[in-house]
Amino acid sequence: MIKRITYEVDDAFCDKCGEDLKSYLGYGYIADDDNQHHYCYDCALKLGIITAMDWLLGHGICIYDKATYSNGVITAYRKWGRGYKVDTERIFEDV
Repeated sequence: MIKRITYEVDDAFCDKCGEDLKSYLGYGYIADDDNQHHYCYDCALKLGIITAMDWLLGHGICIYDKATYSNGVITAYRKWGRGYKVDTERIFEDV
């Protein structure tokens, strides 16, 4: 006899923008310390819950050594010789 096993996963939505976090598909999201609020990576970055490096790593970008976020722009630094190569990317237009 084959036993059917089912798992129930709660739907999670971002508490700031309302976006479906797709946790039922295995996508990650950011939860605060008491696990009462759930945020997408973009809103967590805007609110200062995560750092720019956490945002980059959450999107699979792992080539940078450090990064900063200010006014919708991530500035990422990669070790290059004796200094750093700097890449900037505007990720939010509405800020």
